[in-house]
Amino acid sequence: MHPILGAFLLAGTITASTPTAPLVPPAAPDVSVAIAPSADGTSFDLRIVNTSDKAVPTLVTQTLPDGAGPAKASEGGKVTASAVSWQPTVPPHATIRLTTTLAAVPTAVRQVSSVCAADPRTGRMHDCASAVTTLAPPPEPSTPWWRSAWLLLGLPLLGLGAWGFWRWRNRTRPEDDDEVAPEPAPAVEAKPRRDYRRFAPLVSIIAIFAVVGGVILVAKPYIRDGVTTGRAFLGESGWYGEKHQALLGAPTADEAVEFTVHRVQCTTGKAGTCTVTAQFRNISGTRQPWYLGMQRLYTGEDQWVQPDVTATLAANGGVDPFARPLEPDAEVLATLKFALPTGTKPIRLELREGPAARGVFINLP
Repeated sequence: MHPILGAFLLAGTITASTPTAPLVPPAAPDVSVAIAPSADGTSFDLRIVNTSDKAVPTLVTQTLPDGAGPAKASEGGKVTASAVSWQPTVPPHATIRLTTTLAAVPTAVRQVSSVCAADPRTGRMHDCASAVTTLAPPPEPSTPWWRSAWLLLGLPLLGLGAWGFWRWRNRTRPEDDDEVAPEPAPAVEAKPRRDYRRFAPLVSIIAIFAVVGGVILVAKPYIRDGVTTGRAFLGESGWYGEKHQALLGAPTADEAVEFTVHRVQCTTGKAGTCTVTAQFRNISGTRQPWYLGMQRLYTGEDQWVQPDVTATLAANGGVDPFARPLEPDAEVLATLKFALPTGTKPIRLELREGPAARGVFINLP
């Protein structure tokens, strides 16, 4: 069976097995969030805006950057090792300002912190936003002189040069013989030509060392800064579009949809789970069908799991965000719930809009 046809049949099977859910989600309060980090990434300014005509109870959560440790939160925020939460009621046509201050400067160069506002009764997300801070990388430790690449390359070349000079001196020096009288030199003697072919092995060895050393010195920065891109990403047949690697908190688009992964929160063990919060925005001029079962979380290069239908439905307040095609210029915020097989760890997340679209992937630490 052709891969594309199989994908369409799979999508039909997935949608047919999805529990009945409201096709049109109930109107959500007009609540939006924004997050602004300080220049050094040690504090954040959060704003929750309510543009509706009534007060809205809201659950606000902020994830802290990796390695940031505990934080201080304003307005009585509840602080854990990796997040801060508040439960404010936002008055109509009002803005609430919250702040967090980290206890320590994060060590990672790329820092990501997200803030989401949700309905505290159903857990359905109103809005999410992410802040990405790029800090100056720490200075690299200096390499000891005795481990310098030039020294490691130069010592063998110096040794080969000394050996070649010694061989040349021994081959051109006349042998001493006291018992045999030297023959008289002829009146005219042609100067013998030196046979340089005996130096060919030495020159070849020096050239090989020089080429290998040059390749190592040139390739060293690329090897150090290389990025893993997911070897088994979506296979190489049956999918259309280019490969697109996403980063946490950064919008990344394929040919039709822009994806923003705000959060990936996982627990491992006997009953491991992963919760993904992502936004999907249709940037094409046509309606895009999309399917819950085509979102994948990989636990190996050839093993993946699909979202748990019941848990995902509950996490979105009983609304199936994939029940209707994604309209042009429409944006949907969805929470995906994955159940991990025992003893496995997620390595990559793949999101896509259609049964044959490549979509985007994000490597997980």
